[in-house]
Amino acid sequence: MAPRNLLSSYLLPIEANTAQIFELGWQSWSPSGSYSVLSTSPRPKRDIWETMAFRPGFVDPKTEGLFVSDGWLIVDPGDGTPIITFEGANLPEQVPHITAKLLSPETISIAGQSIHLGRQLDTIPGSSALKIEANEELIVRAWPSLSTISQVLDELSRQYANGLKTTFKSAIEPAWCSWYCYWTSVTAADIISEAEKINAKGLNVKTIQIDDGWQIDLGNWRPSDRFGDLDSVIKTVKSAGYDVGIWVAPFLIGENSTLLTDNPEFTAPNMSAGFNWQQKLFVANLKDARLRRTIVDTFKFLVDKGVSYFKLDFLYAGLISSDPSTALYREVLSEVREVVGKESKMVGCGAPLLPSVGLFDAMRISPDIAPHWNPPLQDVSQPGSRAAIANARSRAPLHGNLWINDHDCALTRPSIMARELIAHSMEGNGGLRTFSDPIDTLDDWAFNRLSQLLRTSSLEKSTPQANSTLSIEDLNSSTITIADHEKNQL
Repeated sequence: MAPRNLLSSYLLPIEANTAQIFELGWQSWSPSGSYSVLSTSPRPKRDIWETMAFRPGFVDPKTEGLFVSDGWLIVDPGDGTPIITFEGANLPEQVPHITAKLLSPETISIAGQSIHLGRQLDTIPGSSALKIEANEELIVRAWPSLSTISQVLDELSRQYANGLKTTFKSAIEPAWCSWYCYWTSVTAADIISEAEKINAKGLNVKTIQIDDGWQIDLGNWRPSDRFGDLDSVIKTVKSAGYDVGIWVAPFLIGENSTLLTDNPEFTAPNMSAGFNWQQKLFVANLKDARLRRTIVDTFKFLVDKGVSYFKLDFLYAGLISSDPSTALYREVLSEVREVVGKESKMVGCGAPLLPSVGLFDAMRISPDIAPHWNPPLQDVSQPGSRAAIANARSRAPLHGNLWINDHDCALTRPSIMARELIAHSMEGNGGLRTFSDPIDTLDDWAFNRLSQLLRTSSLEKSTPQANSTLSIEDLNSSTITIADHEKNQL
């Protein structure tokens, strides 16, 4: 299946048994990784996940030997020739959807008028090839001095950021997040209680971040009566020496939101952002000037309250549109950045990656971590520690180039499946360090691990030497827990 409105087509000879291909997923939660060209990369297991975790309208069939990527595609031909990158020529304003299809020697003739790259096919008998197509103009480059896809991704992301003259915080101090403790039931009293306990335990935390559940509804970003007094929370938390963070999903409007009663034009017509919170999710109409002002005013309201750490989530909704341009998405987020100020911290999540470069200090580069190991239906775009760890590893080279990588929270309480593996993964990453446990649930192991994990983020790249050694006991404990869980799911 070719991308819609095909504009670019290339034929690249490869050695099929050894060639590798790297896909860059569309947004934070979309799968990214390097694959053998003889394999098949992940696709959504449910239609709703196509909208909420992939690039809706551009999810190609799960066909053997078909690969899909958004913005960049990297190929190691496996035959000793240089690694090749395929890059959108008009990023970040236009993000190409790129496909690569494995052609056997018998089917190479169907490549048609594709531009031929690399060596001649007949130099290696029986050569296969990749047919690479895109719906936008591509830049194609060879990297003869770099030997691995990871090295190329590192350099490619560094050059991209430099071209955009990107700046972001060089370090962010550790934070505690309410999400995996209280979910949407969080209250003002919960936040104050946890802040007091964190302070009493002397944990190295700078920010107390209030997550989903504080707001009236998805669209009305003001504190609900159920949550309680936001002013009191902020005053108490700041008086204890902490910064205050908060969660906002500015491009979503829930069907139950009272915002829609008098403002139906605030939603983009015939556009769905999926389903969550037991309701349909609508796409904020960024073409409406009043809606854009409402979004910006939300952040001015929170800044005036004393919030200085902002987690912006479900941002994929800002680019669900018939218009391929990312201009409005970037304009609105640039206005938000201006309102919150340079000293505040902005963390993106569920965000289209390449269009978001230059707008955030840190960016989630994985699906949600979770108390369970495997994601539902083994769909690696969905919450689950296995999926989160794998995606964070594949996108590790983005760290320090595009932003500070956010690989989601550490979960260390005893009830968490494979907590040892979660901690081990975080320890090998220089990115954002946050955790999300109720303090009263932590045992000695958890406190000891958190004392090691909660340190200020660094722009340094992780290396095998920097990774801690995972004890056989911890490994066995984790994998036995996983095995028991999987058995119970049958």
